[in-house]
Amino acid sequence: MTEVFDVLVAGGGPAGAVVALCLARQGCRVALLEGTAYDLPRYGETLPPEINPVLRGLGLWEAFQALSPLVAPGTISVWGDPLPVEADF
Repeated sequence: MTEVFDVLVAGGGPAGAVVALCLARQGCRVALLEGTAYDLPRYGETLPPEINPVLRGLGLWEAFQALSPLVAPGTISVWGDPLPVEADF
């Protein structure tokens, strides 16, 4: 059996998942494709505190909290430069 979708969203990270959710809530038939089984740590996927009102507005706050996310005062990253860059939340 072949299924027909209106939209294909590639990537099941935070952005792809929310896009798929919003489109589905608008009545689109959405396929969300993710290349992993989420069986390994997903380094680099972080959400700043400013996401909290967005999660509440999407009705996802309780589900997010049920995942027991770790609270961090900021991030330190090394990206394209040998010196670490700090982002204080």
